[in-house]
Amino acid sequence: MESDFGNVHDKELGRAEKVMAVFMVLFLLIGGMWILARLGDVIRRPDHDLVFAAADPLRKMHDEARSSERYAQTVMRERENELEQARVEYEFRREEYRVSVDEGFADPARERLYLDALRDFELAADELELAARVHGELAREAEAERAALNEVQSEAQKVYQQEIDRYHLRVFLLRFAYVLPVFLGSFLLLRRFREHGSRYLIIATSLIAFSSLQMIGLMGQYTLHLFQDISQLIISVVGTVTMIAGIVSVKRYLFGSQGLMQHRFRRGQCSSCGFPVDRSSQYCADCGSCLFHKCSTCNQMFPVGAVFCTACGQSSEDE
Repeated sequence: MESDFGNVHDKELGRAEKVMAVFMVLFLLIGGMWILARLGDVIRRPDHDLVFAAADPLRKMHDEARSSERYAQTVMRERENELEQARVEYEFRREEYRVSVDEGFADPARERLYLDALRDFELAADELELAARVHGELAREAEAERAALNEVQSEAQKVYQQEIDRYHLRVFLLRFAYVLPVFLGSFLLLRRFREHGSRYLIIATSLIAFSSLQMIGLMGQYTLHLFQDISQLIISVVGTVTMIAGIVSVKRYLFGSQGLMQHRFRRGQCSSCGFPVDRSSQYCADCGSCLFHKCSTCNQMFPVGAVFCTACGQSSEDE
């Protein structure tokens, strides 16, 4: 019986079982990520377009004002080109008329062309001044519309940010309400398995690994969102504390003093130091510890770490 139990224990701690335990953690993480993603869909995300809908009328007015300003600017550029052409024509006709006057020959036709060019030049200058004034007024209106739109959009952005922050907080609390019980439940399951001497402690260990990684992932995700400047430090601290708690718990419940002695006994090691010993030896050659103790029921000596007395079958845990 003792040999059969030892063989089962060795099989559970074998390499194949550990590989399967790793795959179990991976499969659990896949399912856990699916659950976390679906929990994020339970709470309705704030509608960005709905929050910014208040700015739509102002945005339309601003677009119209900008369109009018651009059109006025185009007209002003056209008037500038017309003025430049009129100036060139005016300067040419003026010089042409001046030459004729200097030569003592006042040509009425040249004078008429000169006066027409002067009139066109002055008219083009007036039209450019008017176009520039209209463009200036429209530009000021567009700027005022832009300032009003920016103010409304800024207020809408604050409202949306507040709503999105509340949304992320509610999603975090919902996800945490799922992750925390799984995290605590895995440790309670390990403790129960340990107390009942279950052969399936490695399953509870896999659950602890899965729940710890899930907890770290959740905390890391929201730490990055809420505390971007010190997110790496927080992840490091939380992850380290979680892993230390996991290691201590596993060592406490999986490899307690009694369990460690039993594990070493089944592997043919000294229950005190883990040095390989001969089952026929009475003392450890490395630390000198006695390898046998007396049964409280029959007073016969049986190996330290054995679950049952080899003489009467009394459980050593009942002593």
